Amino acid sequence: MSFRPVPLLLTAALVACASDRGPLHSNPDAFSFKTTVPNGMPVLVRNLRGAIEIEPSADDSLRVTASTSWRGDADYPKGLALSAASLPNGVIVCAIFGDGTCTPTEYTGGSKNSFNLGGASDISVTFRVQVPMGVSLDLLGVDTRIVSASTARVKARTISGNVTVVTAVGPVRAETVNGDVDARMTTLSGPDSVIVKSMNGSAWVFLPENVAAMFEVSTLNGRARTDFPSITTTPSDKSLRGALGGGGTPVKVQTLNGTAGIGRLDAEGRSYQR
Repeated sequence: MSFRPVPLLLTAALVACASDRGPLHSNPDAFSFKTTVPNGMPVLVRNLRGAIEIEPSADDSLRVTASTSWRGDADYPKGLALSAASLPNGVIVCAIFGDGTCTPTEYTGGSKNSFNLGGASDISVTFRVQVPMGVSLDLLGVDTRIVSASTARVKARTISGNVTVVTAVGPVRAETVNGDVDARMTTLSGPDSVIVKSMNGSAWVFLPENVAAMFEVSTLNGRARTDFPSITTTPSDKSLRGALGGGGTPVKVQTLNGTAGIGRLDAEGRSYQR
């Protein structure tokens, strides 16, 4: 997939000067969309800045709503386009800032002027998506927080922002460059892998107590940790590798700068204190 995001230095500069861009405005009902999604089909969500929030649907329908916020001109930002469309093999949901591109194979989000559209700046979009069971999630952000709680296969990645994934279905791949990643599997079985990565932030995978997994946990500048009593570690550990419950599903947890860990969930799905 081609992914050419807004440069990180530009994003950081825009965040730093947010306070002097004028009054804050919001539109809680900026967008809505509803359709059905066949079992196993992908749901793609793309956002340049803001949040992607996933939760279970009460039926077999996909529901999308979006809220927006911005500073400066009280008029709705010109050049911001929110869309959703059914595809032959799924659904795609997009936030396009200015002259950005959003297709199933490419997302550029917007140009260097994308945060100053029609007199508005610091534009943020929050997508809230209710998904039925059995879909496949493909979530992509740039300066975007991602929270996904569903019964679905999940691929979630962002440049700047935390990623949280809770699901009972694999595979799971959750990645960020700047932020923390937290993936929680309420069940774990079969060959579908769990991969969690960060470059600058903590990376954790939480698994049920009675789990069968082959795990690999590593960090360059930080500590590799676990609260499974069968795994021993020391304060100087940079990596953990081994098996739980005789081995099974591959689980990989990796960060460059931060803590990497594999944690336990109790019978009620709660994590032990770290």
